[in-house]
Amino acid sequence: VQTTFNAQYVQVYQDQVTCLKSGAKVALREASPGAPVLLQGASESLLENVLDGADLLCKGEERKRYAETAMNHRSSRAHTVLVIKILQIKGDLEVTSQLHLVDLAGSERVKKSRAQGGRLVEAVGINSSLMVLGQCIAARVESRPHVPYYESRLTLLLRSALGGDSRTSVVICCHKEDQHGDE
Repeated sequence: VQTTFNAQYVQVYQDQVTCLKSGAKVALREASPGAPVLLQGASESLLENVLDGADLLCKGEERKRYAETAMNHRSSRAHTVLVIKILQIKGDLEVTSQLHLVDLAGSERVKKSRAQGGRLVEAVGINSSLMVLGQCIAARVESRPHVPYYESRLTLLLRSALGGDSRTSVVICCHKEDQHGDE
């Protein structure tokens, strides 16, 4: 079996998608209904080993949006998505899979974060996209006929990871203090 790994690393900031490797704007395109969304304009990196993946993440870190808030001195202001495309070939058989590793910007209570100006606009954008993500998950769980993937670029990008025969796991990183329990 011949296996190839390719990756694209993007961020969704204020509902705009940007390549974290090149800094280029990225358009979300659908090759066909129900197919994984294509990241047009995002650089694709061949991952021959773990160090190639670590290098891509390090380069992306330099472009990620961070800012200080009252709740966090280095608050991520964008959602980031590492899309790993896996191609396996054995004879005439080809199997393609995708793995989405997602770092969601944390939801913020504006009162607690004391966000103002640009930080306030960012907080509203973060909370809005997280709300749509929650609506999509709820629609899938409840088997509703309509899932609002198109209401946010984040959910459109993650559509193939949230539906069909995909498997989704969640790791939550949060403050352990009681005062942040409602977040």
